[in-house]
Amino acid sequence: MAYIKSGPLSYKGNTSAVPNNLAILPAAKGRDVAVVDKSVVHFVRLDEQGAVESQFHRSYKHPSMGEPVIITQIRYCHTAVRNVIVITCFDAVQICDSEDYEVIYSYNLGAKQNDYTQGILSIFNTIFVGTSVGTVLRLTLSSCGNKVTELPQLSLDAGDTCAACCLDMTYDVQLVCGDMLGNITVWSLPEKQATVHTQYVGDSRYPCVSLCCYMDLAIGGYGNGQIKMINFNNGTLVVQLSAHAQWINALDLAPRTGLILSASEDSTCSVWHISDDCTKVSLVFTTSIVNVQLYGGRFLDDYGNKFVVSGYEESQLFCYTKK
Repeated sequence: MAYIKSGPLSYKGNTSAVPNNLAILPAAKGRDVAVVDKSVVHFVRLDEQGAVESQFHRSYKHPSMGEPVIITQIRYCHTAVRNVIVITCFDAVQICDSEDYEVIYSYNLGAKQNDYTQGILSIFNTIFVGTSVGTVLRLTLSSCGNKVTELPQLSLDAGDTCAACCLDMTYDVQLVCGDMLGNITVWSLPEKQATVHTQYVGDSRYPCVSLCCYMDLAIGGYGNGQIKMINFNNGTLVVQLSAHAQWINALDLAPRTGLILSASEDSTCSVWHISDDCTKVSLVFTTSIVNVQLYGGRFLDDYGNKFVVSGYEESQLFCYTKK
């Protein structure tokens, strides 16, 4: 299996050095690819054939102070009542309309000056957001989609010393969280009270920066360049790869083919294949983008036929297509 480099997606701006800095957002026809640049989100709109149709940007401000926010992540969320865009930033969360990207709800963390939110996931009509104070926010959209109710927060075992970094969901609708101490925690989510189902205790020196789930595996990308695959049913380590020389800043999954994309500060992006029995992983493609630290990466379809990666202080996205 091999990929070839295709034409870049250019935009007027730069890319911030924040993990998971690339989002794929469905549009009326085609899709939008989005990256964060401090308080601005740059959008590149692709048509149904994948060609660039237009580009634009949106600036976001703090909900109470009115000053530009430092955005940490953006993600499209499909909920049971309304499709929204969720933006995490320092001291706040902003939920935006999925069509015009205007803010419809803001949540102020109200914590210390340097506290932030990061890690986004939606399950049914609830949006989950990780925080640097060791909790996961639960924001539920009303049946009409124009009101948000705050549910009791989930707390990480390590408390407020352990920031949540990334979130994902298992096939049987359990919440998975990677944190700054390298732990991966799985919550069961009954209607009233969430309970910890399993937990993998990591090496506290290296955070779990990015996360995706496949079959019975929770797959984490770590600050030491490793990829760890955990059986989320019992918390055991199944596979450990020395995948990169530096931080892994993004992982993505092509669920129809079991392909994983990893992007790292070491300027390389790689595609891996998980065996049918989920016990082995093989490298199928890797490439280096010289002198570019990579901070985001996403497949553009469920089969892994095409992917894009973003680089720090770059004004273009690098695209690769399967031969």
